[in-house]
Amino acid sequence: MKSFIKFQNITKKRSLYLGIFGMALLFATPLLATQKGPVQAILADVSGHGTLLHVDRFRINPEINNLPSKHIFIVGSKTLIAMRDQVQNAEEKALEKIARDEGWSEFGAAFNYSGAVGTLSEHVGQLEGLSNVNSALTELGLFMTVWQVSMDLSRGDNSSAGVDSYKGMLYYAIGKFGWPALQISSVAILAIDIALNTFGTEAWLARTDAWRQSYTAYYREGEAAMEAREFGPVAQVVPDTLEQAVKKIRTQKSGGRSIKQWKILLDYYYRKAKSPERFKSLVANEVDRYIGRYWNSKEFTQGVAGYRQTQVGIAPGSSLTDDIRKRLEDEHRTRLMAMFVVKVFPEIARKAWLRALVGQVMKMNRELRLELNDTYQVEVSAYGLSTPTQFFITKPSGGKWGGKIMSGKPRRFKITKLAYLRAGLPTTVTLMGPSGIIEKPLKFVKDKAIVVFGTPPAPRQIYALHATEGLQQCTINTHTKAGKTSRHKEVRPARPPLDIDEAQPVVTQVMFGKYDVGSGSWSLLSPGTFDATSYSTTFGAPYLDNIHRLFACEDKAMDLALFIDADCKFERHISTKDTNGTLTEIDCISPVHLTFRGVYTKMGASGLKFFSFEGERGKLVRESLRSVMKNLREVEQSQ
Repeated sequence: MKSFIKFQNITKKRSLYLGIFGMALLFATPLLATQKGPVQAILADVSGHGTLLHVDRFRINPEINNLPSKHIFIVGSKTLIAMRDQVQNAEEKALEKIARDEGWSEFGAAFNYSGAVGTLSEHVGQLEGLSNVNSALTELGLFMTVWQVSMDLSRGDNSSAGVDSYKGMLYYAIGKFGWPALQISSVAILAIDIALNTFGTEAWLARTDAWRQSYTAYYREGEAAMEAREFGPVAQVVPDTLEQAVKKIRTQKSGGRSIKQWKILLDYYYRKAKSPERFKSLVANEVDRYIGRYWNSKEFTQGVAGYRQTQVGIAPGSSLTDDIRKRLEDEHRTRLMAMFVVKVFPEIARKAWLRALVGQVMKMNRELRLELNDTYQVEVSAYGLSTPTQFFITKPSGGKWGGKIMSGKPRRFKITKLAYLRAGLPTTVTLMGPSGIIEKPLKFVKDKAIVVFGTPPAPRQIYALHATEGLQQCTINTHTKAGKTSRHKEVRPARPPLDIDEAQPVVTQVMFGKYDVGSGSWSLLSPGTFDATSYSTTFGAPYLDNIHRLFACEDKAMDLALFIDADCKFERHISTKDTNGTLTEIDCISPVHLTFRGVYTKMGASGLKFFSFEGERGKLVRESLRSVMKNLREVEQSQ
């Protein structure tokens, strides 16, 4: 598959060439015989390297500005056929999947993703933090598919695989996304409705043919004269503005009209129209006025009076009936419409496409660029190492990210979502441990991933907490293998009370788990990182009771090691996949009251010993500690 995204080294930057950044851009035929390959529609300037690759801006490729409309091919027939079939079957979700897969096929090829296209789009749709990117590419893929059919129809090409169901595709797209840019439908739908009959195939009687000769000569000579004025030695200066040009064309009541004038006028009507029906009406009225000019001309007056013109005469005595007049106008109307499809509509469609690309680029810079430049935060810790040890993240697209890590000293880094996608969606972190290779999952929750190898040494204190929770506010998301997604909210009962043992090996690390004082070891330990900015802690696998985050603590108690009673919130995340490949993700947030039950503290060589802070005595101690903490905070704030 030909990729439309290419990296090119430039001064302090690289350019990422896209045919709308991962959209459906499979060129059906070569663009120009003199070109070595297709011209990409949109370029992206990319800078940075490694995990910090990011998009500086999207921009339109200047080479496409002068590209003839007949050479614009942006979506392949395979996609159009599939899209047509699903429109006929009214399968909305299948339509979305086709558009999404088409977009990600180019993205996957450019980023050396080794898996199947459907797998890539499926995985991205199910990964937290990337659903917006997936939606953007689905929208753009569908958008470009409709544009491809529109341009095919506008230039009279009825071989497009999607033509049969074009209107269904168009109205589905408008209903789904409400794109004003799809005004191109005004041109395309009119082209669908035009009957391309051959001019002059009817038999005309000798005397009625005289009227036909006079009628056609009037327009033929008038159009030739107008073309000569525009392109010949007496060519006039074109008005500076569109409004001036349109006014000049519309005020001309006699003679012929050039193709250039038709392009200007119908493009003006296209922009003015608010619907396909309105555009069709404007064009029809303009054509009717034009084909009726002859009846108000001096040539017609001379013919009626029985005068013979020098080149094409009207026989004296020949009568003009309503039927003859109607037949002449019908033939002329058909000829004009056929000419529009061949010479006018394609140019209108090309200009409309370029204007739409401007809007799409603006939207991509406003939304998609920010999504791709957003970052994941990764923290990797290891314990039990005697020397700096190699760790790395294997990129499915090829290569690795990594470095060395020391025992008890976490490595923290960021990965832009663009870099993560280009890497092929890595899912594991590997440590070259002293006893062999160890792998841990790389899983993001709220755009953070915590990975811990080994078990931290027992700290001098472990704090025993009791958690009492309220009702859970849950959001349930499902993602089927076919690309169907759904979301709903529900309230779930409170979780049972939970005893938690908490430790802080260092200031920024928090561990939740179950400590067994008898064996002096943890039966379950969930590593976490404390964020002093948001006063929240994000945990990594394995999770204690599926708790992924502790946040919104009263009086910012988390920085005080939970010495006091505190009201906080738990966030739980449960992810399951059934045998059909349907992923169900449940996110629940519940209020939690944390009570300080006691502390395990080191007593000489005898290990940790538990001291209870429960009962009335413990309550007095907790209240005393609360008062001390409050005074300390007031002192800090006053300095």
